[in-house]
Amino acid sequence: MYCIPRYPDEDPLAWLAPAESGGTRVPMPGIYLARTAELTPTVANLVLDTLGLPRGQGMWLRTGLVEAMSVPGDEESRRERTTRLVPRLNGEAISSHVLANTSEAPGDAVTALAWSLSERFLEMYGAAGLRALCQVRGETGSQEKAFAALSSSSHGFATGWEVGVLRPLEAARLGIQETVAKRQEAILSADKGAFLATVVNDDPVFRVEEEHWFDARLRSPLKSYELQANLLELAGDAALARLEVTSTSEAGQETHTAYNARFRRQDGRWILAGPEWHTQEGMHFTLHHTRDQTQTPRLLMDAAERAYAQVAADLRYEPATPTEIKLYDDHDLFGTSISLSLPEWARGWYEPGEAIKLSPRVQEDEYAGVIAHELAHRILFDRGIQLEWIHEGVATYESMRAAPERAWKLRACYVSAVREARRFNRLFDWAQMPTYDKVSAE
Repeated sequence: MYCIPRYPDEDPLAWLAPAESGGTRVPMPGIYLARTAELTPTVANLVLDTLGLPRGQGMWLRTGLVEAMSVPGDEESRRERTTRLVPRLNGEAISSHVLANTSEAPGDAVTALAWSLSERFLEMYGAAGLRALCQVRGETGSQEKAFAALSSSSHGFATGWEVGVLRPLEAARLGIQETVAKRQEAILSADKGAFLATVVNDDPVFRVEEEHWFDARLRSPLKSYELQANLLELAGDAALARLEVTSTSEAGQETHTAYNARFRRQDGRWILAGPEWHTQEGMHFTLHHTRDQTQTPRLLMDAAERAYAQVAADLRYEPATPTEIKLYDDHDLFGTSISLSLPEWARGWYEPGEAIKLSPRVQEDEYAGVIAHELAHRILFDRGIQLEWIHEGVATYESMRAAPERAWKLRACYVSAVREARRFNRLFDWAQMPTYDKVSAE
């Protein structure tokens, strides 16, 4: 960790660190940098000037240090900066040119490259190396001699960055784009095997969800389907990319969703591991939620455990494994993760082998009722019950039991609908009860 002493001018420094007999100001040896607050360009330049870096020189370090230390040290801020700068790193900005450049105003690509070079420099040499580089650069006016003081060279440092940072990024970009292209082609050509080859095989719930999604896609012909991926972060064999999905149905309805997707490298290939989730383990549930949600996970888990106690007791059955819950922060993404033609009114979902999926349109005071509804589906499926009218009837009953404060609205709606249907002789025959998707929301 580093911190930055800030002084109004050179006088306090001269008093705290007296000049040598020759009259040359001596940089304080105790100066160090810390990620405790946002680092502004003014402060960064002050620190580098004080350490001995000639003014107007070392623009890669001046620019990069601001980016490297301009955010607090927490994970959220670090992730925001990384996902903002990594997409700009490419071979167009040559590292050796950026290291040698002294005055050119940096563009986006150069800024990203300067940040990455500075990050790597601090990782390799630390604060002591930064001090030595600036001091020798100031004394000799030569960047080569400054790097030589670190037993390196600017060319060697640039080459090491390209080998250790840029090439893995470019390889990951190409690999992910290749996987995305194969996935797009498999969807358009209805090739289920090729589609599933783009999905990790060690997450059984996600894999079942993908299988069901593909089967639903076959029932909903597409006019077009397009996938695009933009790499955001790389950490060894794990990567994060922004995945954009655009599709058009045969009827001309267009959907567009975008989300952060996890990819993993296995056997030399990059494959999809699902959306970026934060995971919270409970007694009977595993909750996956997004980074932007804070209070919600605790409230949802409490509601889920209340629903579990009720439904498991009513149906006299406890699932053998924890139930996964996926809470989306985007309703369109919730819908398209299930089917490209899911009814707009749907807010909760469960199918055998999948997670309970919740739309962000589910309000906090509805959690217990909706989870009770979907958990009832899981238990009935686990017990081999397939009839949809039994599923919907029991699930609706359990949801009303779990949320009695909201049940009166549903009860009034359902009882009125049944009375109306009976009055006009429109009740469904038991043997020909339609599936839920054949009945209107009203």
